Amino acid sequence: MRGALETLLAAPGLTRGRFIALAVVSLLATTTVVAAAVRQDDTPYSLLAAAHSRPGPVVEVARSPAQAATAAPAAVDDSAPATASDSAPAAAPVDDTFATAPPIDSTPAATPLPVTPATPPAVTPVAKVATKVKHVFVVDLAGNDHDATWGDASVATYLNKTLRPQGVFLGGYHGLDEGDLASLIALTSGQKPTPDITQGCPQYSSGCVFPVETLSLPDQLVSKGLRWRAYEEDLSSGPDAAKSCRHPANGADDPTAQGRPGDEYSTRHNPFVYYRSLTELGECTSNDLPLDALTADLASPDATPNFSFIAPNLCNGGWEDPCADGSAGGLAAADAFLSKWVPQILDSAAYKADGMLIVLTGSGVLAVSQFLPAGASDTSDVGPYSVLQYVEDLFGLDYLGEAKTATALTLALPRH
Repeated sequence: MRGALETLLAAPGLTRGRFIALAVVSLLATTTVVAAAVRQDDTPYSLLAAAHSRPGPVVEVARSPAQAATAAPAAVDDSAPATASDSAPAAAPVDDTFATAPPIDSTPAATPLPVTPATPPAVTPVAKVATKVKHVFVVDLAGNDHDATWGDASVATYLNKTLRPQGVFLGGYHGLDEGDLASLIALTSGQKPTPDITQGCPQYSSGCVFPVETLSLPDQLVSKGLRWRAYEEDLSSGPDAAKSCRHPANGADDPTAQGRPGDEYSTRHNPFVYYRSLTELGECTSNDLPLDALTADLASPDATPNFSFIAPNLCNGGWEDPCADGSAGGLAAADAFLSKWVPQILDSAAYKADGMLIVLTGSGVLAVSQFLPAGASDTSDVGPYSVLQYVEDLFGLDYLGEAKTATALTLALPRH
């Protein structure tokens, strides 16, 4: 048998058996090449196809020996001596069924591409709409003792007997424990008090003054095309008098912490000078003014700002008793201040058209407006962040700082 195989392989010409053997060898060689290629690149073809990063490898199949023999038949040496094979029958015709090796499918198995969920259409937030109120007046007073300020025996008779029956009293309001300045910072920007603010800012420094990136309520109003002003009593009086935006030099001690005869202006009751966005960009210089400017601004609706902040001095706001000049202060002085200035506000055309007055003390808030019920009250626990939130709602503004999560006031929002 072995001799017959050797004779078969040694016989000239391409026999059927020799062709089959050569085809098997060719197929094994091709498989070896493909395997080697796969080992050199072990990246899963299914992932590549999914990512469309590159096509799968293409394997070229070598021609079969029969095709090679047909293309170039071997030359026969007629001078060679005759052998036993010369007398063998002619080689059988080649069976074309095996002439071409079966094609190798080199395409990797199809892998479904990952399905990306459809992105929902972007939702444009609905802009807040301003209310009917177009002019808000805030008056800041002392009065941390609730009963002394709002009780039946209170010396603040104008506040309790004349104003209170006209509006809504929020008896659950209380200022921040960190003090007057902390409460006013909360009211005008929603910021939490810094350690220096908690101490009353004895120095006008970076520990008290917020960077230019910190937005305040005036910044919001201006960006919406609205106007604001602060009216500070005694701002232009005394040795440190200024025409507007009065505050100590950076890093200097604040001499206004205590009243001085003829000059009882207090920096800590003027929250707007603690925002660099206002002091460095010009808004404070233009709109933080002496109290006397209020009279002229109330003369016509066009001159009246949309937001007005009114701060009496230390004596007339009730923070001193007696005052620096020896006169009586306390709540009685604060009530006298209200009885002088509030009638001017309530008689102004701007207030009568669409105004709201907010009297702010440390232990209660009174809101007066034609859009609010008269003689109403509420004892919900609220603070200056809640008041800021309400004012922002009145003007259709977004919430700043802690106003985002503050308890809402029960005051109705006069919608159109």
